[in-house]
Amino acid sequence: HIIVNVFYVLLKYMSRLVKEKVKLLNLDYAYYPSSMHSLEIVKQGISKFIASYWYLARKKISLKEVIFFGDGGNDDELISNVGLGIAMKNALDSTKRAAHRVSQYTNRQDGVYKELSDLFN
Repeated sequence: HIIVNVFYVLLKYMSRLVKEKVKLLNLDYAYYPSSMHSLEIVKQGISKFIASYWYLARKKISLKEVIFFGDGGNDDELISNVGLGIAMKNALDSTKRAAHRVSQYTNRQDGVYKELSDLFN
């Protein structure tokens, strides 16, 4: 447990450093914690939400018709804007707050399968 907390503190510290450097360099990037020990850096305007919105619009599918599962910070925007956003039990706190509900299962416990089985049975 101590090791996980150390990784989390380091991630927060590195995240702050990356944000400061990006600002100094005037770069157009966004950053998302994707787990307790990783950070994704992407071009501003690129996200799972933007890609999904674009794809669904082309297929004439409303975001409200979508069920989405997530566990990382890069899922927060999408999970909060779909019809049913479900955060996995092992999700980051921000993802759990953004979701409509939190699964009792992790992704390693076949959480997506179990949640869909519960929904459609």
